[in-house]
Parts: sequence; C-alpha cells; structure tokens
Amino acid sequence: MHYSLGLSLFSLCILTGCGGSKNSTLPLERETDDHNQYVLNVTTSGDFETVSLQWMGHNETLSAEQDYQFTQAGKQFKAPDIKVSSIATQCDSEIKESEKHTYELTVNCVTSLVKVHADIGPAYGLDIRYGDTVHPFNSETIVFDYQPGIVPKVADLQGPQTCTLAEKLSGLEYQLACESFTVSLLGRKLAISRDNQAPKIVWENTNKRLIRQGYEWFDEGVWFSSWDENVHMVHKLEFENGQPMGVVNFSFDAYTVKANKGKLYALSSPVGSDANQIAQFVDGQWETVAIYDDMKISGGFSHNNEDLYFNLNKDAGGHALGQIKDSGYIYPKVISEQIDVPSLLPAFNYDGRNYFAGYTQQGNLLVNYLDTVLPYRHEAVFEYENVGDVTLWEDSQQNQYLFYLQNNQAKQFNVKINGVEGTVALDLDELNSEPVNWLGGDLTTLLAGTANEGDEFGRLSYIKSGDVAINLAGLKARLVTDKDIYVVLPNWRNQDLYFPQNHSKVSTQVVAQGGYLLGYVGDTSSTNATGELWLLSAHDAYKVFSGVLWHNYLDNQYYIDAVSEHHVVVQGTGSEMMAISIDTQ
Repeated sequence: MHYSLGLSLFSLCILTGCGGSKNSTLPLERETDDHNQYVLNVTTSGDFETVSLQWMGHNETLSAEQDYQFTQAGKQFKAPDIKVSSIATQCDSEIKESEKHTYELTVNCVTSLVKVHADIGPAYGLDIRYGDTVHPFNSETIVFDYQPGIVPKVADLQGPQTCTLAEKLSGLEYQLACESFTVSLLGRKLAISRDNQAPKIVWENTNKRLIRQGYEWFDEGVWFSSWDENVHMVHKLEFENGQPMGVVNFSFDAYTVKANKGKLYALSSPVGSDANQIAQFVDGQWETVAIYDDMKISGGFSHNNEDLYFNLNKDAGGHALGQIKDSGYIYPKVISEQIDVPSLLPAFNYDGRNYFAGYTQQGNLLVNYLDTVLPYRHEAVFEYENVGDVTLWEDSQQNQYLFYLQNNQAKQFNVKINGVEGTVALDLDELNSEPVNWLGGDLTTLLAGTANEGDEFGRLSYIKSGDVAINLAGLKARLVTDKDIYVVLPNWRNQDLYFPQNHSKVSTQVVAQGGYLLGYVGDTSSTNATGELWLLSAHDAYKVFSGVLWHNYLDNQYYIDAVSEHHVVVQGTGSEMMAISIDTQ
C-alpha cells in the first residue's frame, strides 16, 4: 500500500480486516475488558529524510534504516498511521503480530525526484532552475531533489525560442516544450514569427520609431536599434522563464549592434557630432571600447565567420579597418592610401593571407594585401579596371575567394606567390557559358545571372554553396517551370542593414542573406502582371506568395527581413509577411 498524505485508510483496513493490499497482513483485533501492554517494533528502510508515526498516543519521527520499539497499554491494539511531509515521499508498509500483543511493522519509503523531460529537445541550449539548483537541458530527462513550494523555471536561453513547462504530475513531473522563432517587423511593430503561425507582436513601438534591421540574440534577449529625429536608441526584448516580458530601452545613440563570441558590440556615430566610438555591453551598461578622435565610422559591421570589421575615414585622409578578432578588439589598421572608397565587404582570407577590397575615385577595384606590407607600398595593392559587381565566397575548406565582373565575364582574384599560382575556386567556364551581367551572394553563396542594360531586374542562372552548384536548367527543374527566375537590381534598397554610410560602397547588385534570396517567376508583360515569389538557395526552394504583382516586386516591396538558424522571414506589401521554416540539416 502506498502512502502519500497519510495512512488513514490503511488504518481502517487493519481494524476491520478489509484486505485488498498485497503488501499488508492484517491481524485480528482483540478486545478485552482488561488493559494489555502492547509492543510495536518498527524497522525502516529506503531513501528518505523522515516520516512520522502516530500510534496509540505516540507521535514519533522515523528516519531511514533504523529500528525502533514502542510500548503502550490499552484495551485493544490500534493500527499505526504513517504520515509523510512531502508529496515526493511514498511509503509501503507491512504489519504482523509476531507473538501475543507484539507487532512488527516494516516501513519502506522512497523520496521521488522532480523530473523535467521533453518529447523534442529545444532548438537552442537552456538551463532549468529549481530553487538554487541549475542544470543544463538538452534532450535528456533531468532530475532534482524535491523541495516543497518550488517549481522549475526556464533560464539562460541560448537562442531565440519560447519555452513552457507543463505540470504532468503534481509537483513532481514537468514537460518542456520549446519553439524557435525569428524576430521581424510588422509595420513599425516588433513581432516574433514562426511558420504556419500568426506573428505575435512583442513591442508596440508607440513612438513609431524606425526599427533598423539586424536583430541579435545576447544575454537572454533580442537586441536591436531604432532611429527617430536623427537619434538612435538601443533596445532589448527581454525573456523570463522562456517567455518575452517586454522591451528595455537604452539611451545610447548606436545605429548597429552585433553579438560576437559571447560579447555584444555597438557602433556609435551620432548625427552632427564628432563623437565616434565602439562600445561593449558589460554588466548592464554600455562601456566604451575605443573613441576615435581623428576618424569617423563609415558603415556598419561586416562579418567574416567569427570576425567583425568596420570601416573608418581618417580626418587627415585615407581609411582604416576596425577589427574584432578572436573575441578581442584590435586597433584599426590603416589600409592602402590608394583606396578612395572602401567596400562594405569584410576583409577576407585567401590562401592563408588577408586582403581587403576598395575602389579608386574612377571606380577601379583595388585589393589591398593586409599582412605585414606597409599601406603606402604599391606592392600592397592589386588594381583592376572596368569592374562591375564584386563578391566574396567561401568554399567547404574555408578558403575565401573574391570574384569580380569584367567585360561580362566572371573572374577570380588570384595571387601568384613565389611563382606558385593561387588556388582556383571553381571552373569558371561553366559560370561563363553565357554572358554574366551581375554577380552577387554572400560569403556562403555565389550568385550569377544575366540582365539587359537599363533594366531594373535580372535573370538568375547560377547558385553555388559549398560543394553544391545548380545552373539555370537545374533551377527551373526545381521550381517545375520553364519561365525565367527574376531578381531585382539592386535587391537591397529596402534593407537598412546594407545602407551605405559615409562613402562606403556596396559591391554587388544582388545580396544574399544567410544564403537566401528572393526570385519572381511569372508574367512580366505589364506592371499589373502577376507571378509567384520564391525563396531560393543552393539547397532549397520555398514558394512564399502567389499572385504577386510584378510592379510591386520591382519596387522592392518584397524583401528578406530576417534570417535565423530555423526561419527566414519575408516581408511583402501591406501586412503580408511569411515566416518560413528552413531545413538546417
């Protein structure tokens, strides 16, 4: 028989001989006119702190693995009652009469553990806090010693997800359920979005500030910046027990924030002020990392895997490259004096050497060798004339290549060192099998296509990511169409993340985000023609919207708002928005 709150029913069964428990042997009660001296021997076993014994006027505390003896006079024997102090303690007992007026009671109690489990593990790491005890949770059941009045809570979310703990057994068993999300815009409101679910507004933004793109997860919250009346502000959407709790505002004029290796950085260049700085969020406040008295920040963060870069204009002329590498800030490195306009591309590592791209006033491409060579040395710079789009791409071996467009042909930057040719990324003959009028992508993805001079759109003909490449025929087969796939030129006009500041230059007409871009398939015969909007990568294709007006697409009213590990959020006209679940395997 199990005891959780008490053994009153068990006591009745002993007195009446009702039976029904395989764990208890109940003696016949004896009633006499005279008082008898009764002896109760108690043996305890199991794993528990204490339980209480009530028997014929005795109120005793029992501990595990102990023997006790109690005596009491009375007209008749009364069955003992075992009471537990916690719902986590369960007891089995058996009583029998060993000889006349002597009874043997064995008590075995076990203290249950509080269990937390999940049918599906969370998308990102998290902790479960139970009282003062904290355990990390992945996908396996974790247990805690029971504490009265304590319930487990979700803590230290490591990525954008909401979580709930459902009580399955009162106070003892809880089921964790988590859903990843992506932060996005809903008009000028901030929302969290998931596939096949309506977006949930988490910040009303009553002052109608312009929310800048670029949302960063750090310190169990989503960080972003906004702008109004020439002043920027940093915000944090905080989470508690796995749920969004509200937005905290920081009166720090920074136009971009970026998380990097457990740290959060911001760039501040207030309008009308000479104060330029990079700051880091430490212990609840923004602390200055460096102030630039003789330079001005000229663009947001660019990133190359785990390294961050930002451009600066020197007051005395020339430019410098700010760097955060290996979790540490590095004082800006002066780049070649021949570079008049820095690119917004990050520095890149090709064949073990570091380079940076920029332009002359005439638009010639300059590639600056950054390692050891002094910036004024002409050997530090490679120059290319009549260059169009320029983009970076990384292969599966993490070697990084710069591609540029010249005379309708895609070409690769290649450096011969000590008579040895540099690594060739791919066979360009396939890419150049027909004229290439634009190049693009991001570090993960190389894009190419054709366009007619003066058109606001181009045709996508090639995507490559890692070891996967797909040409025009493959793209059409994937979408089951014989129509061209169109992209807007440029496709980043509505993307604040790529807005060039202070003379830094976007190097390509077509920017991918996290390896994804949007393509239009359908009628282009008139501005009111309609078609389908697709989200494309080298690996996947997702239909986002049907009935898309061609002129709305050309006006850049459809764009990728945010990309996370699990979702891509696409914005459309009016209140159109779609969060698409992507396969991250």
